[in-house]
Amino acid sequence: MGELLVELTKELYEREVQLQAIQEAREGAETPPVRAVKTYIRTKSGKIIERVVFLSAEDYEKFTKGGGKASDILKKYLTKEEAGNLESWDKEEVKMIKTYVRTKSGRLKEKMVYVSKSDYDKIKAGNMNTEEVMKVLNKYVKPEDGEKIDGWGEAEVRQIKTMVRTKSGRMIEKTILVSKEEYEELQRITQAGEIQPQYFKSTWAEMKRLRVGRK
Repeated sequence: MGELLVELTKELYEREVQLQAIQEAREGAETPPVRAVKTYIRTKSGKIIERVVFLSAEDYEKFTKGGGKASDILKKYLTKEEAGNLESWDKEEVKMIKTYVRTKSGRLKEKMVYVSKSDYDKIKAGNMNTEEVMKVLNKYVKPEDGEKIDGWGEAEVRQIKTMVRTKSGRMIEKTILVSKEEYEELQRITQAGEIQPQYFKSTWAEMKRLRVGRK
């Protein structure tokens, strides 16, 4: 399971809500693009972790142009506990890319990460050599012992609308960005009826394993 998908299931689990349906949201007049922004949350142990939130077009404009208090805008997209422990955030939008990490055993694994839009544009421009690209990627990917970054690729991103039912029965619409692989996995598990509380619990250990130093 991808890290972003784990994030979604974590949030649903914490808020005691149930995912009812998902659909791809085509960007257009009725569905403007959401913007990804990194926030930094202090945990109970004092550790700072990253949390990517997806702001609506309207909120993103306010966030970047001062049309409201930035922290108040961000807190709408965080859980109550996260909002209470919000330490800081990056003003710059972040973009998803796919990185390839070579394990100690030689296996190649994919890892989706968010990088700043400025770094994303530099990488995509193709004006940097391999060493320069790796230096940029090392700011965002922290390989485990014996691992190394082996390359990167374009991430195929989907903007999707999710409909969730809260514990009280209220329906909430949430628009987020996921990779193509995560979108396909979400479709599979909703069709199979696996989005249930026990499913969230089963991902809890994996979520903690994947969240080292990030959201």
